[in-house]
Amino acid sequence: MTTAGIAAMRLSHGLHSLELGHGAPDYILLAIIFSIQIVFFLLGWSVMKRMKYFKALLNHEEGTPVTLALICPGVAFVVMGHFVLNKVIAAIGILTKFDYTYMAISFGLIVLQFITGWLLIRLARKQLRYT
Repeated sequence: MTTAGIAAMRLSHGLHSLELGHGAPDYILLAIIFSIQIVFFLLGWSVMKRMKYFKALLNHEEGTPVTLALICPGVAFVVMGHFVLNKVIAAIGILTKFDYTYMAISFGLIVLQFITGWLLIRLARKQLRYT
């Protein structure tokens, strides 16, 4: 979903830069993609929590390279979150860029990025121990 959103943003920006016209409003597509991403994020989270996968992962009970795939949703959520924040919420005037609420949302996304990076380092160390 994130890849489709990034591609759409780049195509729209490219058409605008080349003065070939504008595509559909970016905010509609980005809002739809981000909404779908949130639904799948919550669905995956609930399934993994119910199966106690996170506990096994953090207690070093799970040692397969597949665990590194848990990094992708965190990165994708942060990227799309910043797109939505800047190209939807700030662009159409729901929030003013760089006001307190805008900065709080941006800070939350940055914290999520640091948590994702921490998880990546932890998983990579664990994988290197097994090899």
